[in-house]
Amino acid sequence: VAIGLEYMHSKQILHRDLKTQNILLNKKRTIVKLSDFGISKELSTRSLASTIIGTPNYLSPEICEGRAYNQKSDLWALGCVLYELAELRRAFDGENPLSIATKIRIGKHNPISEHWSDDLKQLINSLLELNENKRPLLKEILTCPLILPVCLAINLDLGALPSSPI
Repeated sequence: VAIGLEYMHSKQILHRDLKTQNILLNKKRTIVKLSDFGISKELSTRSLASTIIGTPNYLSPEICEGRAYNQKSDLWALGCVLYELAELRRAFDGENPLSIATKIRIGKHNPISEHWSDDLKQLINSLLELNENKRPLLKEILTCPLILPVCLAINLDLGALPSSPI
């Protein structure tokens, strides 16, 4: 998923509706595909998106607050997806979209279970950082201890590696 997002973002495209339902696997679970690009948006190199759009449970704080947003909003959604896959429940849920948005704006989610590795908990928490400027770059995600071995196993060209992974 991170590799797919990295490719999209390199082409200045925001997914804007990343969620578990939009991640497809083949029968052998060896191929992952992103789907549903109906609300994706192409950005110019310096522009930001401003439309409030997407599935409420995966919206970033900046979208919930009506602020302009960029690729870091997709990374928030990736954090929501990873949380959901680990905990088998959504990070942010509520009775209605407003209650969900309120929880998102204050970053209120249940802690990640202790049985998960510190690396996974750190990755999810870094993606669910309220301040979008403190969320990691995709290059940092691809080189974190959990993901880097997979990238190396498929011979992914990571270019110059960052000096300090997340």
